[in-house]
Amino acid sequence: MQEKIPRLITILLDLILIFISFVASISIRFGTIFSLNSHSIQINFIFLTVMLIATFYFRDLYNIRNFTDTKKYFFQVNGSIIWVTLCFALIQFFTKSYFAIQSRMVILMLGVFQIGLFTLVRVFMLPRFLYYLYDLKILTPKRVLVLSTNGEDFQEFKTFFNENSFLGLTPVNGYKLQDAQAASEFSKRLNENRIEELVISSGALNFIDLGNEINHLVPFRRCVSVRSKLLDRLPDNFPGVWGKMGTEKLVIFENREKPPIKIMLTRIMDILVSSFAIILLLPFLLLIGIFIKLSSRGPVLFKQIRIGYNQKPFTFYKFRSMRGEDDQEQRAEQFKKYVKNQHSLEINGKRTVKVVDESRITGIGRILRKLSLDELPQLFNVLKGDMTLVGPRPPLVYEVENYQPWHMARFRVKPGLTGTWQVYGRSKSMFDVAMFMDFFYVHNNSLKLNVKMIMKTFPVMFAGTGGY
Repeated sequence: MQEKIPRLITILLDLILIFISFVASISIRFGTIFSLNSHSIQINFIFLTVMLIATFYFRDLYNIRNFTDTKKYFFQVNGSIIWVTLCFALIQFFTKSYFAIQSRMVILMLGVFQIGLFTLVRVFMLPRFLYYLYDLKILTPKRVLVLSTNGEDFQEFKTFFNENSFLGLTPVNGYKLQDAQAASEFSKRLNENRIEELVISSGALNFIDLGNEINHLVPFRRCVSVRSKLLDRLPDNFPGVWGKMGTEKLVIFENREKPPIKIMLTRIMDILVSSFAIILLLPFLLLIGIFIKLSSRGPVLFKQIRIGYNQKPFTFYKFRSMRGEDDQEQRAEQFKKYVKNQHSLEINGKRTVKVVDESRITGIGRILRKLSLDELPQLFNVLKGDMTLVGPRPPLVYEVENYQPWHMARFRVKPGLTGTWQVYGRSKSMFDVAMFMDFFYVHNNSLKLNVKMIMKTFPVMFAGTGGY
């Protein structure tokens, strides 16, 4: 509840700022505010408001934690305003209907007023306002328990939370991570001290230890913010990165159970989107199939057994992009070496982080893999229910045989057509970094994150970023 009130305040402020910008733009352009009585003006105001608030929501700009990086927050807010204003202008230009404003000057002033007002209020004034609400006890701060490897980081976190007092987070004591090992005793401490969130300052030297530390805290059903030098390997724009202490990133793990109604809605969305996409892309899929058949001998579709939700095997579909038979034993051995050494492999004289024999890739296959078009048949896997639109990629049997205990968390959700690793890493990421990205998704799975991953997938696909 403590986080909902600041978010509601922010949304209310946004509505006020959009209204002020709209009134000012119309008044300056037409010399009167009575134009606001026009039906078309009212429709445009509602449309613009929905666009901007939806953009802020899906870009996570109602998350108060993002205020900790003022520069980044400034560019995110104003980048969203510019994007929405351009989209709004294009819609006005192409529709030219009764509902169009028919004034480029109004749209230009609207963008300028919004940038000025949102920068002043959202970026600079709102954090101060929230600070006073917590300082005057109007809002109740959340009690946060600090856990660290050596138990000596409490003072550093206290300083960080005091400098960012608008977060409404109050650190309580300082415990060692080992104290959390006795689950029943630790749970009792959390309840007695009314702890609502956990913070880890981890000295783990590898992702195995870090993943196990996080996994151990999942049953306590609290948000867990993690600070570790290992997280520097994640990109700065990775979702869940909400601040820095010195040079080390803070990444949040929500650890919330998905209620049955959301699971049902996700399945309905999977069926609707996959069905629509298959119908829409059917001529394109047939064309790809013809090119594959003409380019090399063999079937159009490549079928493989993958491991899915709750470690259940299923038949996985792809467009065939390689010629000849695959040596599974050789690939399994290469993968084992890759996981053990955590560095790129040399396959046929080329360094790679993906266990692929490039010499077997066909000409059309190279294009399909670069643009991830070889994955399109997995829309049928989504329709069948073996996969979902967003989630960790389904691994091969021999890959699972080399998994560490913390890797197994990926089987708590359905495998996806796209996900955090595909958007932020693809074949550029080392194995444990890629696994940690999927590990993050499992603990932060939400509609907002899913929509964000889907929207970010398209530019990554078209640019061929990291495709191999």
